[in-house]
Amino acid sequence: MPDPDKLDNKVTSSQKVSFISGELMSSRAFKDLVVIIVLSLISFVFAVEYNAFEKLYAFSRKHEHFDLDELFSLLMILSVALSVFSFRRVRELREEVRNRLGAEETVRKMAYYDSLTGLPNRTLLNDRLEHVMAQARRQKTQFAILFIDLDGFKNINDNLGHNYGDEVLQNVAQRMLAEVRDIDTVARFGGDEFIVLMESVKGLEEINIITRRIFDSLMKHHLLAGQKLQVTASIGIAVFPSDGDTCELLIKHADTAMYESKANGKGQIRFFNDDFNKQ
Repeated sequence: MPDPDKLDNKVTSSQKVSFISGELMSSRAFKDLVVIIVLSLISFVFAVEYNAFEKLYAFSRKHEHFDLDELFSLLMILSVALSVFSFRRVRELREEVRNRLGAEETVRKMAYYDSLTGLPNRTLLNDRLEHVMAQARRQKTQFAILFIDLDGFKNINDNLGHNYGDEVLQNVAQRMLAEVRDIDTVARFGGDEFIVLMESVKGLEEINIITRRIFDSLMKHHLLAGQKLQVTASIGIAVFPSDGDTCELLIKHADTAMYESKANGKGQIRFFNDDFNKQ
C-alpha cells in the first residue's frame, strides 16, 4: 500500500484520511472474499468426502426430468449461501466477543484506575507495591515511596469551583507522569493526595534527582479562569528497607514525612526520620 505521508505535499489531511479509509475498506472486503472462498472450498471438500456428487448423479439418473447442470448449479449456490451465512455468523460472534472484552476492560479500569486522572487507584497501587516489595527483598534492592499532597487545594475548589479543581488534578497527574521513569508508578491515593512508587533506586541521590524534577514541575503555574495560579506541593519520602518493611508502614512513614513538610512551611520535600515519631 502506498505511504500517504510520501504523497505530494499538496494533499490535504482529509484526502489522506479518505485514502487510508479506502485502503482499509478494500483490504477488509478482500479478506471477507477470501474467507467466503475458503468456506466454499471446505464445503466442496465435505461434499467429495461424503460422496455428495455421486449421490446427486444417482438422483439425477433416477429422476431424469431434472437437469444435471441445474442440480450442480443449485448445489454450488447452496454451498456459497451456507458459506456466506457461516461467515456472517462468525463475524457477529467475533464482534460480540470484542464488545464483551471491551466491557470487561471498562470494568477493569473502573476497579483499578481513577476515573478523573486515569492514574492507578489505591487498589492497583497496593498490588504493585506488594510486587515491588517482594522483588526488592529477593534482589536486595531499594525502592522509595513519595507521598505528595497539594497545598491549599481546598481553596481552589471553594473559590473557583470543582471543575477547575479537577483540571488542576489532571494537570498535576500529567506533570508527574512526564517526570518519572517508565518503571515508576504514579497513583492517586485520594482527594489531592498522590503517591509515586519509585522502583529499584540506586540511592538517595537518585531519589533526590527524580523528586526534585517532580517538585519543580508541580511548582509551575496553572492557567485557570484566565489567570495564572501556582499550586505548591508538600512531599514526604520513605525508603525501603530502612524506613519500613511493610507496605502499610512505608506509606504511613511517607505520610508522616509529608506532614512534617507542611508543618515547616509547606511546599517542601522531607525524608522520613524516625525522630518524627518521637515528637
